[in-house]
Amino acid sequence: MKPKSSLDRKNPKPAGSRFSQDLYRGRLAAGPDPEITRFISSLKEDLRIAEADLAVNQVHSLLLQKAGILSARERKQILIGLGRARKEIERMRSSWPPPEIADNFVDIHPWIESYVIKSSGMEVGGKLHLGKSRNDQVVTDIRMVARSEILEIARELISLLSHLLAGAEKEKATVFPAFTHTQPAMITSYGHYLLAHFGALSRDLERLSEVYPRLNLLPLGAGATAGSRIRLDRNQAAGCLGFDGIIDNSTDAVSSRDLFLEIGAGLLSLAVNLSRMAADFILWSAPPSRMVELPDEYADTSSAMPQKKNPDPLEMVRGKAQLLLGIFTHLASAPAGLPSGYHKDFQDLKVSLFAGLDETRASLRVMNLIVPRMILHRRRMAELSAQSGIAALDLAEALAQKAGLPFREAHRLVGNLVRETQRHGVELGKADPSWVTGLPALLRRAGIKNLAVFLNPDELLRERKSLGGPSPAEITRVLRKGKLRIRKLQKEWEAREAKVQRSRRILDAQIRKLASR
Repeated sequence: MKPKSSLDRKNPKPAGSRFSQDLYRGRLAAGPDPEITRFISSLKEDLRIAEADLAVNQVHSLLLQKAGILSARERKQILIGLGRARKEIERMRSSWPPPEIADNFVDIHPWIESYVIKSSGMEVGGKLHLGKSRNDQVVTDIRMVARSEILEIARELISLLSHLLAGAEKEKATVFPAFTHTQPAMITSYGHYLLAHFGALSRDLERLSEVYPRLNLLPLGAGATAGSRIRLDRNQAAGCLGFDGIIDNSTDAVSSRDLFLEIGAGLLSLAVNLSRMAADFILWSAPPSRMVELPDEYADTSSAMPQKKNPDPLEMVRGKAQLLLGIFTHLASAPAGLPSGYHKDFQDLKVSLFAGLDETRASLRVMNLIVPRMILHRRRMAELSAQSGIAALDLAEALAQKAGLPFREAHRLVGNLVRETQRHGVELGKADPSWVTGLPALLRRAGIKNLAVFLNPDELLRERKSLGGPSPAEITRVLRKGKLRIRKLQKEWEAREAKVQRSRRILDAQIRKLASR
């Protein structure tokens, strides 16, 4: 007598029973060991992809009906089952996964499928997985979630870039000391400093913009690795889910993870640039600089030292670069050396990818709060811009340009003068040129009658005429270019977001209509 199958079509067992595990275990005679189930489970992390997975199943049911696999009635039953599954997930969200699911499923895909089977019966719900695999399904889900997160990151990054441009315009004549080797080096402006970060962060936005078209390609329909004999309309699926096209090779679609590596690299670069900006603010808010200060609501205190005002949010942003480096290392090393095809090693990659996206978005949000509200101590900036011989290069260049000295000789003479100022304990503007033999005559030849007047920081700033330099006129030119650049990128990202949202609205409306017929 033929043994009765645990997948009794007439009496499907409810989700949460052994039936759920047996969905995929026809090859195996024994049920899974609970400890193994827990070890290989991704249910907790899969809550993040649940909404995307439901949408993928909705679209797949439309393709099955179009291909003649499902009748209109069967398609409706499946869509109703998927709608009920969504409500169940929302109901259980705060305690996901509950024990009855955690004990019986290793990921969310079979749970959703079993729920649909429970809702519509095996004769209908059992057809849902035809023509796809968890392999192409999960990577589609991940791409959809990553796409949503990158759109949000782009929005936050554009906001930060706009704050930097606004600050640069407002502070283009605010004298500020530029540093090399953490020592005062040259006179610049605070606006010029902000534009430096605008340049770096706008390149990060461009990197994300370059990876987006490769991210927004559909893997669904690739099957486990080599497609299916069921010819489904993958291009229609791409349109329904907001993708720009499909990944042509099925094995490439399910087994390649270079995209995750590429996203991770972009996030790492962004985290490094945010970290460096945070490090600047931390350094400049502490004595002896005290050029900037965090608003009280963005600072923390010490539990022991009453005087402390700690830049904790900036220190956290600074530290995220190391975390993103670790995430990038995992994204790069996990797929390395793996043969073609899908492997369970890939499972934790989505955890790292999503963590990188979350941490980057959080850091951007914090910097969007801090940068436009940073308290600037402009008088202190001006004081430091007049100290430490910071204008020595300007003096050397003037001697070379107007007195006809070779620059190397001018460099030597001014260096001697700086050495003497330190010996006498005065600033460069108060130095006596006679301390250096021959210097008074050279200054007269250069038309410099008074060192203090010549070394006025505001005047030196206006005279810094090189392209890309800090003169207010040059900053105005760069600002015009920056505004055009950010406007172009903003339109590009807004169009991408609008396309995804439009496809979602159209799909939702279509599903509601079909499920109600």
